[in-house]
Amino acid sequence: EQFARLLRTMHEFDRIADRLDSGITTSLTDIDELTGLLNRTAMQRDLDREQAQTRRTGRPFTIAMVDADHFKRVNDKYGHSFGDVVLETLAERFVESLRPRDQVYRYGGEEFLVLLPDTPLAMARSVLERLRLRACGREISDGKTVVNLSVSVGATEISSDEQFSVAIERADAAMYRAKKAGRNRLELDQGV
Repeated sequence: EQFARLLRTMHEFDRIADRLDSGITTSLTDIDELTGLLNRTAMQRDLDREQAQTRRTGRPFTIAMVDADHFKRVNDKYGHSFGDVVLETLAERFVESLRPRDQVYRYGGEEFLVLLPDTPLAMARSVLERLRLRACGREISDGKTVVNLSVSVGATEISSDEQFSVAIERADAAMYRAKKAGRNRLELDQGV
């Protein structure tokens, strides 16, 4: 029992140290100016850290690619300024829907990457469904224009020695399967 308490305490200490490390190493250059989310530079650093954690503990983690459905139509019809409002709103909703250790990054354009530490793919489903539902649960508006927008999500689990580019490709392929199957849905990649 004492050993189990010691392990729990060590795990909690490790989590706190990760948060401190993330806070210290995050700088303004790691922030996407439009959404306020972390950018790809920060994402790479965090993925490296999470993979090292997976090697030490054996606990898997999941990444997901998230894409705003029909975003080009929104930009074409309402302009890029309103498109920016949509991206900012989606970013806020993603952050609101995630657990404290989870992280979302602006990957590029209307694509986002979600990191779910210590989360096997089977457990990621509920977190990512919550994210998807929150994204499309309310209208997005700038006070003049109003749209309903959904997102498509593709997720995969990363192994301890896998190249991130390969895992991101798998998550991206799952996301495109979600789009092809009708959009506004989650597809899990069982490739690991």
